[in-house]
Amino acid sequence: MAGRLQPAPRRLPDGRRNWFSFETTQPIVLYELGRWAASDKPLAVGADPAYERRFDVVQQLGLARPGLTVHADLESTIEDS
Repeated sequence: MAGRLQPAPRRLPDGRRNWFSFETTQPIVLYELGRWAASDKPLAVGADPAYERRFDVVQQLGLARPGLTVHADLESTIEDS
């Protein structure tokens, strides 16, 4: 049906999923991402290519979680989680 909410995507067990859209900078979420990246909990991250701080997200995670992919679209971020 049009207008109905879709079921939420599956959840990361004890983990976190972050999506950075281009509409806003989201400084608090960047801070929280740093805290989660320093843990050993599951993490899935994506940042829109037009997100003004995408470079910072990629660099931060490259240092804290080498090998973690920063996805460029929401769909692949969800699939990774």
